[in-house]
Amino acid sequence: FSDLEIKFVFKRDLLYFILQSYIPSTLIVVCSWVAFWINREGIPGRACLSITTVLSLITLIGSTNAKLPNVSTVKALDVYFGICFGYVFGGLLEFATVIYLGSKEKKLVALQKERAQKQKEYLASISNLKEVSLLTELDSYLVGDASRNPQVALMAAPNSGEPAAPKPSRLTASRIEVYSRICFPSSFVLFQSLYWLYYYVYKRGYNADE
Repeated sequence: FSDLEIKFVFKRDLLYFILQSYIPSTLIVVCSWVAFWINREGIPGRACLSITTVLSLITLIGSTNAKLPNVSTVKALDVYFGICFGYVFGGLLEFATVIYLGSKEKKLVALQKERAQKQKEYLASISNLKEVSLLTELDSYLVGDASRNPQVALMAAPNSGEPAAPKPSRLTASRIEVYSRICFPSSFVLFQSLYWLYYYVYKRGYNADE
């Protein structure tokens, strides 16, 4: 028997989504990178920029999904929004990490200055000693003979009783800033290339063959 077969092929206008979703979300991600070039001492400005970009992207995602039909599968736009939000939120975490390490570096520098000042005071007090007996006892203590004078022992070790100064970390705030300026943009460009290669070239060609 004869039958009639009809196929309906629906295609979405990609330009609309590019203008309304892809370009705005990309610009928000790029704006979040501006914080990497702002001096980390300008905490209010960097905090405002990082938080604003996060909230802006959340608003864009909500308004875009409200216009689309509810489906149970993950859309290509959801993948793009998820990666963009990861970059923006990663910039916020980078800002918090830089502020934390910067405060630790300041404390370390202040501790080193304090120890250097104590050393100067100690050397100044040694140079002002005039009694030969006290100098003799001090010399004998420094060469290894335990002194019986507690005052001499205290002068010979001006930092005794204090915790050892922490060693500076190799991962400093400045290095994180430099790494972020390189890694964030380069990895995002790589993601853009893989995303459009998969969804626009490979996926589109696969659906056309079906």
